[in-house]
Amino acid sequence: MPLVRGVLYVLMLTPLVFWPSFYYFLVSSKMVFVLAASQVLLVGLVWLWLAHKGWRPKGSWVLMSVLVYALVVTLASVFGVNPLVSFWGSPEREVNTIVLLHLAVVFLAMVSVLRTKQDWHRLFFVSVLVAVAVTAVFFYTSLMRESVPWYAMTHGGSTIGNSSFYGTYLIFHIFFAAILALHAQTRSRKYWMYAIVAFLVLALLMTEAQAAVLALEGGAVLFLGLVLLFRNRSRVQRAAGLCLLVGLFLIASYVAVSLFFPQSPVRQFVVERSGNTRFILWEIAWEGFQDRPLLGWGPENFSSMFQTYYRPELGSQASGGEIWFDRAHNKILDVLAETGVLGLLAYVSILLAALWGIRQAVGGKRLSTTEASLLVALLAANFVQSLMVFDTLTSYLSWFAVLGYIHTRQEERSIPSASRVSPQGMSAFVVLLMTTSVLFYFVTLLPARSSLATKAVFDATTLREHLAPYETAVMRSPHGIDLRRSALAAQTATVILDLSPEHREQFSLILLEELVLAQQGLLDSIDHSPEFLRGYLDLVFLYQVWGRTLDPTKLNKAHELAQLAIDRFPRNPLPYWARVSLLLDEGNLEQATETANKALEVGPLARGSLMRSLITTKFLDDSAQEQEVAKHILDVDPTLQPLVESYLATDAQTHKMELLFRFYYDADF
Repeated sequence: MPLVRGVLYVLMLTPLVFWPSFYYFLVSSKMVFVLAASQVLLVGLVWLWLAHKGWRPKGSWVLMSVLVYALVVTLASVFGVNPLVSFWGSPEREVNTIVLLHLAVVFLAMVSVLRTKQDWHRLFFVSVLVAVAVTAVFFYTSLMRESVPWYAMTHGGSTIGNSSFYGTYLIFHIFFAAILALHAQTRSRKYWMYAIVAFLVLALLMTEAQAAVLALEGGAVLFLGLVLLFRNRSRVQRAAGLCLLVGLFLIASYVAVSLFFPQSPVRQFVVERSGNTRFILWEIAWEGFQDRPLLGWGPENFSSMFQTYYRPELGSQASGGEIWFDRAHNKILDVLAETGVLGLLAYVSILLAALWGIRQAVGGKRLSTTEASLLVALLAANFVQSLMVFDTLTSYLSWFAVLGYIHTRQEERSIPSASRVSPQGMSAFVVLLMTTSVLFYFVTLLPARSSLATKAVFDATTLREHLAPYETAVMRSPHGIDLRRSALAAQTATVILDLSPEHREQFSLILLEELVLAQQGLLDSIDHSPEFLRGYLDLVFLYQVWGRTLDPTKLNKAHELAQLAIDRFPRNPLPYWARVSLLLDEGNLEQATETANKALEVGPLARGSLMRSLITTKFLDDSAQEQEVAKHILDVDPTLQPLVESYLATDAQTHKMELLFRFYYDADF
């Protein structure tokens, strides 16, 4: 039992875990840490269950709803469009089905060994101290940006990796600190907890997590209204509480309904600050749900849905120029689209079970009205902000901690006495230990090695160092394999372009070996992930570079694959532009112009399409047409003027490959 509790406390350190040697190190290192710790928990937990039945968690609606949700997510993964992606996810995201199942083990451990309020308060205290440390890092990195080499990767979110995710994390810990303040035994400890609440609130107000700030404000009003309504006997205070709750409900209803009307002030407010992208994504998610209503497309498969229902307005100034999305940025719609109506019902059942559990605990005098109000406000605040963002590993850990706390407050149970494991139980435990060892190797160790190898490839300073970890990076673990292969293939192509002809000839064998590995990886990804557009584009580019430097026959492969991508993704302009790059490279200006016009028909407002149309005209050597295209671009999107002027001044022949490169990668746009 001490082992299980100790590992639970250690898991609260997850937000501080980051190892720069990992690929997407703010994400991957946390995932590996949680997987390894969860597997240790599983072994310790099963030992406890075998030793004494009293350690097994007692059933509750909260427990059952969490387990049912995990089961439905697993079924949705198995029957989704791409089970491999569902179970293994992406290196830039922390939560996939395998991780969720491990988190279910963490939840079971929490409700098994954390029996008393004191147990939970210790866990919350550790977590709050970690939040203080994470927030200290936030202030330090914000003030000393130049001294933190990885600051850009935090996106204003400290060690969490994104300001929106950090905002979600802060909401949980503001309430955790408030709960600890409520139960503080001394005045000084109470003041310290209130000081931590103020410290975390200040950090939240300084982030760009607008949804989290609004959710916290709404949660504070909800808490105050509930306390006034249920804690006080004064009619005036109860009436004030009721007015606050009614007012909050009316405001929330007005905002929710207004979002569905394009001309409403609320929707315009959202569009002005974050563009109309979220509304487009929500429509795509709804279309995807209608296509697969029962179990959805499978977790982590929103990107397939996104490409299937791609909208021409994406990539425009109004949508912030973004063209790649793997989430609907709305928890309800993400759950609905990825796990269907069964998944949504299971998810909503968790929230309803939690509210019922709070009511039961208050009725049994195991929660005070004030603490119950805090928990209801926390659940509401987290739910509201989740309508604009999505869950991460840190938010899931905090959410399961809240659910576990509510579960145990319904009935406080005694700690069982020590007992011996039966011979049959020992045999079962040995089998579990062996199974967990295999699980650790495939689920934790291999993903860690592949992530380290991927980062090693990017950090390599010589071609031999570049090749050494390449096979491990693109062939070993299925975790995030598609995106890793894509990124590595793109780097391989750019490395070859940067080499002089003499060096290409000198290191041709090494380059060919790496090209073959990159090709094999992308072909495999396209085979098992047919909606993986990035893979098609990177392989076309790889073939183009391969064909113009080492093997001209690869250009035919590039054309075939580009046409295949156009046929598969007719709504997306990017495959058309890949074909334009090939045609311009070969000097086929007539077909290049024709294909460019088709690309513009598909995405007439996308910034990438507009700029690529200008690049295309530069190869035609027609200054009048260049000026005409430039004028059209500025009429559509005046913010592109600096880029337009830069490209107008660029010589197409001197910078030919640099310009052709822009047809695949649009970071400049």
